[in-house]
Amino acid sequence: GLPSELLERRPDIVAAERRVAAAFNATNQARAAQLPSIGLTSNVGGASSSLSDLLDPANIAWSAGASLLAPIFDGGARREAVEIASADQEQALAAYGQAAITAFSELETNLDQGVVLQQRIVDLKEAAAEAEKAFRIARLRYDEGEEELLSVLTIQQRVIGAKSSLSGVERLLLEQRVTLNLAIGGGWAN
Repeated sequence: GLPSELLERRPDIVAAERRVAAAFNATNQARAAQLPSIGLTSNVGGASSSLSDLLDPANIAWSAGASLLAPIFDGGARREAVEIASADQEQALAAYGQAAITAFSELETNLDQGVVLQQRIVDLKEAAAEAEKAFRIARLRYDEGEEELLSVLTIQQRVIGAKSSLSGVERLLLEQRVTLNLAIGGGWAN
């Protein structure tokens, strides 16, 4: 009954999502680096000397040609950078998928453990109540002289063992609830 959006609060899921976003940005950056670029600059008083040099007919062919042809004649380095960035992007997506699978698995395991522990508590409460009832009967029989003290003490030991087991499982249930809270990305303030 819990929405899967709760898992988006988990730090490992958030980190994986940020790595995916960074990989997409790196891929876009590598693709943009393949395009030719012409820088435009200015001064406070007007156009900078770089811009006026760029527009000078003697330099225009040289600077435009160098800026436009540099991405073509770089030995495929920019194309390789795009392929590397794309591979990193695929790796980040796979890691995000694995983090999501791990989160769902931890959540499912924790929910199942909670159901099992709650059933064990019900069973142990019943066993403790039955042991308590047997102890009361044994105590009455001892008071009437029909039961030996060793028998009463043995039954009393079962009562103590049943209550101890119940306390242990209740502690496990509390630990399971804390772990469940962490599995869904909850914090201590929630």
